[in-house]
Amino acid sequence: MITALGVYYLQANRAPAAIQLLAPVVTRMPRFVYGRFLLGSAYLAGERPTEALEQFTALEQQLPREP
Repeated sequence: MITALGVYYLQANRAPAAIQLLAPVVTRMPRFVYGRFLLGSAYLAGERPTEALEQFTALEQQLPREP
């Protein structure tokens, strides 16, 4: 439900609301890949590229590596 609301905020160009919603979720559940992706996307939409890069870098480290 939280992610659906985050997607809604992003689609409605309400990046600050999406960040406010998703940041605590990712803090509580740092391995929540989709939540972290949405948070990074919200940072990008909110013109906060440094924070977006931090989220996408952390996301990359979570994903399985190809052999």
